[in-house]
Amino acid sequence: MSKYFKVLYRLLNIIYPTECLGCGKNGQLVCSECLLSIAPLETQECPNCRASSEFGTFCNKTCRERFLKVDCFFDHLIVCSKYDKTSLLKKLIERLKYKFSEELTDDLSSLLQACVSSSASSPELINFFDQLFVEGVFVIPVPLHKKRLRDRGFNQAELLARSLGRPIFDVMIRTVYTPPQAHLNRRNRLRNLTGAFILKKGQDELVAGRSVILIDDVCTTGSTLNECAKVLKQAGASKIVALVLARGDRR
Repeated sequence: MSKYFKVLYRLLNIIYPTECLGCGKNGQLVCSECLLSIAPLETQECPNCRASSEFGTFCNKTCRERFLKVDCFFDHLIVCSKYDKTSLLKKLIERLKYKFSEELTDDLSSLLQACVSSSASSPELINFFDQLFVEGVFVIPVPLHKKRLRDRGFNQAELLARSLGRPIFDVMIRTVYTPPQAHLNRRNRLRNLTGAFILKKGQDELVAGRSVILIDDVCTTGSTLNECAKVLKQAGASKIVALVLARGDRR
């Protein structure tokens, strides 16, 4: 989408009153009451079979192998909140990504922060992240292709990653420009992303032996996260925790 359309869209937002995407009340894209209605997940799940899993790990080797039907390179999948086709969270994420409403960053970031450090999460999960931070975990957002970054003006994964208050390591490049993954089925997502990410030159030594928190907004099939994790594991990363706002339906 061109930068001129983006400017026009933002001008229209000024001319016409902003309404809450949840209740329709005038004033802001999401009011405080509606934001509070987005409940954090009470328990994490196995990425494959969705059985309860305290830290979002696979139940066993079979679940890991069945998840993508290719090698899976991330070790944990932590999801902040429930997500479905009609949810407010889905509306907020799509508004941020496709209609350039960057002002939603703080609201969505608060959901990510709550998952990592607030009383809304289980004490075990909070301790899990606390230990990672003590160990000096690397926080790495899933990168956008330079064309999409130019069109959108920001990388939503990077904006979310900043909210953790930790140094962000920009060590990967997305080399393949692909259609938006949201419009592709599972098979085409996997095919689309094979080899789409590479590590920047000279970053191997930085990543080797480190734990990583890999940040994205939504996990659907897991293919984007897995391709990024593959690059990081091949560079020697010891553990990869994928942290996302929401998890969509696998198709």
